[in-house]
Amino acid sequence: MYRRCGCADAVTGKRLGNRCARLANPVHGSGDFAVQVADVSGRRQRLRYWLSVVEQRIRPTTYKAYRDHVRLFLIPYLGLIPLRSLSRRHVMRMFSAVARRRTRYGKPISAATLERIRATLRAALNRSRPEDVIRDNPARGLRLPSPRHVHPMVWTPRRVAA
Repeated sequence: MYRRCGCADAVTGKRLGNRCARLANPVHGSGDFAVQVADVSGRRQRLRYWLSVVEQRIRPTTYKAYRDHVRLFLIPYLGLIPLRSLSRRHVMRMFSAVARRRTRYGKPISAATLERIRATLRAALNRSRPEDVIRDNPARGLRLPSPRHVHPMVWTPRRVAA
């Protein structure tokens, strides 16, 4: 069990997390369980464990992006696959399925977002390698669709009239 809060350091402005002195008060902050699972019991616990480890080392906006990628994409698509069984094929299937999804605005998920999801997955799996949970990172070296570059068009009087 660990406890943390959203209080910020007065000097640096960084979140204190589990270092807040007010956590001795049982109504301050929130608590949760973090369990490191080092065998085939799955990726859900491993991803949540990884998030709890990196939270204090990264910016709050980066943590929020990681948390959203884990919640919206990684756990739904890869959460039932045992970590030791995770292959490049599983990861590619996940990205194919995610690429077919639409945003809340009805637009396809951009190639840049796919790259950010891949970076989140790579970071989580890289953390598992030194701990001998996996031998190789299946997200390393994946080829995803390249971003579509939009070239702005200058609106000249002739174009406006057309």
